[in-house]
Parts: sequence; C-alpha cells; structure tokens
Amino acid sequence: MGLVEGFAEFALENENHPEDEGGSTMSFQMKLFLLIVVIKVLMVYLVSQFIWPRFIPKIFTNVKANPGFGNLLGLVVIYYLLF
Repeated sequence: MGLVEGFAEFALENENHPEDEGGSTMSFQMKLFLLIVVIKVLMVYLVSQFIWPRFIPKIFTNVKANPGFGNLLGLVVIYYLLF
C-alpha cells in the first residue's frame, strides 16, 4: 500500500505547478518532436542521394539503382507504420 500512496503523492504534487510551466513544457515537446522529424527527413534525403545509389545496387541486383526521394520517404513511412 505504501507504493500506491507514493504515486498518489507524486501525482498530487505535480498538479500544483503554475499554468505557464505547462505551456513551456508543451512548447519544448513540440519543438523537440519537429527537430526529430526534420532530422529523419534529412537522413532519408542523404540516403536517397548518396548512400542508396552507390551501395544498394551492389548488394541487391533487382533493386532500382536511383529511386526518388518520395519513393524512399514512402518506404520509411510504411516501415514506421508497420513497426
């Protein structure tokens, strides 16, 4: 029972923060999320322009040698939806 009481005290303690702090936390989370999305899109662009055309056709013979950015971006989105 002591474990549950500890969680309850922690939850009640966090509810007393001012509203401004909650807004800044949400803003920080959105900025972090957008930064991560931009980094992932940049990585897909780098793969589509530099890494894919040089290495993938050597590994797999039936793969298109130079797919477009949209094709790889779609592949990444499908991958993230599946896994």
